Amino acid sequence: MPEPFHGEPTMTVYRMLQRLLQYNRASLPAVMLRRTIGAFTLQQDTPPATAVSQRYVLVYPQNPFVGEPEVRRMYVDEAEPGLVNARLQVQDSRGVVAQPDDDGHYLFPPGTPEFDQVNAFYFATFTLRMWERYAQRSLPWAFASSRLTIDPHVGDKANAFYSEQACLLGFHAFAGNNGEATSTARSADIVSHETGHAVLDGIRGLYNESFSVGCRAFHESFADISAMLVALHDDSLVTRLLESSAGDLRRSNFVSEVAEHLIEQLKTGNDQMLAKGVYLRNAFNQFKDVPLDALDYLPPNPEFTLSRQEHSYSRLFTGTYYDILVGIYEQLKQTMLPVIAIYRAREAVGKLLITAIEMGPVGEVVFKDMARMLLSAEVLLFNGQYQSVLKAVFAHRHLLTPEESTAHISSMLALPDVRLPAMLNNATAASEFLKNTVLPALNLSIAQELFPMNAYRNGRGQVFITYFQPDNLSLQGAAYGSYANLNIDLFGGLTLTFDNTNRLRAVCYRPVTAADKQHIGISIADMVKHDRVTTQVHPLHIVPEPTPSGLLLAETTDTNNKSILMKYPVIFDDVPEQIAGFTRYLQSWEADGFLPGEDGI
Repeated sequence: MPEPFHGEPTMTVYRMLQRLLQYNRASLPAVMLRRTIGAFTLQQDTPPATAVSQRYVLVYPQNPFVGEPEVRRMYVDEAEPGLVNARLQVQDSRGVVAQPDDDGHYLFPPGTPEFDQVNAFYFATFTLRMWERYAQRSLPWAFASSRLTIDPHVGDKANAFYSEQACLLGFHAFAGNNGEATSTARSADIVSHETGHAVLDGIRGLYNESFSVGCRAFHESFADISAMLVALHDDSLVTRLLESSAGDLRRSNFVSEVAEHLIEQLKTGNDQMLAKGVYLRNAFNQFKDVPLDALDYLPPNPEFTLSRQEHSYSRLFTGTYYDILVGIYEQLKQTMLPVIAIYRAREAVGKLLITAIEMGPVGEVVFKDMARMLLSAEVLLFNGQYQSVLKAVFAHRHLLTPEESTAHISSMLALPDVRLPAMLNNATAASEFLKNTVLPALNLSIAQELFPMNAYRNGRGQVFITYFQPDNLSLQGAAYGSYANLNIDLFGGLTLTFDNTNRLRAVCYRPVTAADKQHIGISIADMVKHDRVTTQVHPLHIVPEPTPSGLLLAETTDTNNKSILMKYPVIFDDVPEQIAGFTRYLQSWEADGFLPGEDGI
């Protein structure tokens, strides 16, 4: 007996289908039969665009020590043969760049040079496009070249860096505890971090020219935040995050603790790597703002103490930003599923930060400045929806008191009715607009001249106009050794923000202050004391020890010989030798009850 099919014997079903087919043939008009027969053809058809517009790539979602590689997609024009697109390209110091397979995909196994190339290219492209989506405009590089180059095997010093001068993201390799070479390009976190440096340098190039701890630490924090947001764009990681934390982001998790596994891999059985190469992000902290001159450069307990070193000090703003993410997530979770709340919180904080940067200082900056600009961005984008979260976090981190936050928002809402002129398409028009309209309306007295920098309108219709204001600092005192009496260029500036109706919505006048000069003086003295000033630009495959932050150049003209101290053109990311163990660090915080939000923030 045949097996039944939906309760009917198989033969019975077959006969039913046969009769149905005969009925259809008998009842079809002749013209329908002709059309049916005419549909048979061997002519090659053009596939729909969606069928050929994407390539598959194999990458690690976060770090090579966290999980297995997974397949992701890229648009064809974002991953052309040879791993190149309009904004990025791969060049490998060790050999030939990967080509797509016969089906157009990049599916190379881990452990091959091609996998490292694909992984770095994918996450660098993703990071740039993520920030462009948040900014609603194409973001420029800080250099003339249209493409940023990626080298996944530039050297073997367990380091990663961004070089504005070379237009390059460089990734070194290291020998892990299994003896096998691992490129830092295999870490999505590290690639996104280095790309974040390049993105911020394109938006605010003067930050990378400054010796101040504020500018350098904000660069590190922005790079860390870039890695954190990229991780939150991966569905598999978000699912793991919510499951492992039970939806409570105030507990330690792998998003707030990026690079832990890579650091442990560097350390285990490999003491020579302790002081080299990979940054350590810790958004899960309880650091409060204190005056920079009250901090040590190398404190005795760096795991639990802020210092004037930029990677250490950056943890204050990164922790602040993470608190804001968690606060918005918890607010949204009251009315929606956690998975939806975390996606919407991610989008909110991404837009807030990039808008705050575009509304904020063009030169010297400290974390208090960025706190104010986040408040401004919240008013512009969300009209107060998340204002209470920001104010509570800033108060908790000692960045702004509730009264200071309220006063800043009030000043923004009380701006005069200033409108953009019909035409503002050159520096002369921008200067005239500032002199004849903006300064009188704001009753703003400027001691030093402001020079037009740039102006642009984003996809939301918002307009940002920036002006820079040059200043200088003369290094005086024995703390500078042979570098005493040198002059350092400093920059302040003005940013005007207009909404899509061309009405002035925010003003950020941030000149160079006496406090800036004091802190920069301390920072340069630290560089001199700890041998972080060099007289040469080192080859990119070499990582100087210690990594330099300053570059002394001799400038010779027909009438003058002088030396110039400028920022070293490469941002190195390394781990302080004193970092003993990140897991123990988190466990100590938790044991002592110092978890983010212990007082409701």
